[in-house]
Amino acid sequence: MNEDIKYTKSGVELESSSRNTGMIAEMLVAIDLARKGYEIFRPMSVYGSCDMLVMKDNQIIRIEVRTSHRNKCGSYTKPIRYTDKADIYAWVIHKENKIYYEPDISKFLG
Repeated sequence: MNEDIKYTKSGVELESSSRNTGMIAEMLVAIDLARKGYEIFRPMSVYGSCDMLVMKDNQIIRIEVRTSHRNKCGSYTKPIRYTDKADIYAWVIHKENKIYYEPDISKFLG
């Protein structure tokens, strides 16, 4: 079993020291969006301008995946590196099995 991933009753936990954290976070977002009815497209190159494209109702959305965790004060840490290459940021929260979309993806397609 991979020591970078822990399987719990509530889901998958990512180890923050993992070399694969970003890749695993992207897969978790892809699974979440596929369950919500989106078609998922991933770049063929590691130099893609965003992590994935998703499509629903003939609308294409550029997604950038980021990871975060809750700090000692209870708030989430988020590295602020926004670019114009993504329409939505997907935040995967370590050890909480949660994904937040900024802005909310359901409102984006509204």
